[in-house]
Amino acid sequence: MKELPPAFRSIPSGGELLEALDGAFGRHRGWIQATGFVDDIELRLGSEGADVRRTFRGRFALAALGGPLGGPYGATLSRLSGDKVEVLAGVLVRARSGGVQALCISAGDAPSRVLAEIPGVDELALPAQNPGFAKRPLVSAFAAKVGVARPAPDEAAEEPTPERGDLVEHFAFGICEVLSVTGDRLTLRDSRGQGRTREIALERLSVNGPVEHEGRRLFRLSRR
Repeated sequence: MKELPPAFRSIPSGGELLEALDGAFGRHRGWIQATGFVDDIELRLGSEGADVRRTFRGRFALAALGGPLGGPYGATLSRLSGDKVEVLAGVLVRARSGGVQALCISAGDAPSRVLAEIPGVDELALPAQNPGFAKRPLVSAFAAKVGVARPAPDEAAEEPTPERGDLVEHFAFGICEVLSVTGDRLTLRDSRGQGRTREIALERLSVNGPVEHEGRRLFRLSRR
């Protein structure tokens, strides 16, 4: 039987999908694509004012999920409601896996023939980002083929970590503001409820990101 490619993972039923994606792909860097089934989802939806979150109970077919590893992930979901098909789309905040197949695609994994079919393409184009957000250089499939070396580990830019004033999305507490940083310990203020202050240690967490959220850096924290 032919072996599955290293960047392909099956996410079993029962656990939190986004945490499972982080754990399944470890230190991969790339774009996640996934499909399968999920339960009890929460979506972030655009509105005329601030973005809103909505929870939808029950089982959905995950028709498509895509985004950079660590999020944010855009998702299209559907389910049968009576004689009609209900379709939802938005940024997936959380969901329980009901059996999901996922693939992590990095720049080096892209077949050179695919890039060759697009005139003038040498490197993968990324959306423009604010300074400090793009610190991970990519090497195109063509560059890899002709022998352009990737930066050595000690030459690569240092990965950013949360600082005072940044936002973090904690797997249990949701989105919080970073009030202070002392070594590997963060003091956070919960953005929900009464603004409870919490202290956490990063040594037992995986830090992904950042992405931009409402004009600020947002990091995603998940269990290792």
